Amino acid sequence: MRLVGEDRSQRAAAAIVDRDWTSRARLVVAEDFEEGCGITFYTGQSTQVLGGPGPELLFGYRRGDAPSSFLTPDAFLKEWESSDRVFVLGGRT
Repeated sequence: MRLVGEDRSQRAAAAIVDRDWTSRARLVVAEDFEEGCGITFYTGQSTQVLGGPGPELLFGYRRGDAPSSFLTPDAFLKEWESSDRVFVLGGRT
């Protein structure tokens, strides 16, 4: 946490994800996506968001494959308890 806590761009967190990524891994932002979107940019991996779309993603979040990008708490727990690797980026509150 201290290693990546001061880097608001998530570049340091992305290096950890890149180093330990596997083909079945998942990347989850557990906050407003805008606060954690740097992880998507730096890793190039698809990112899921825990909870609803938040105000910054309200427009168009029901289009295309966008709905599958948002996890309910129950869906997140199911992924977390699976044998797949799950990387979670969250706020510092």
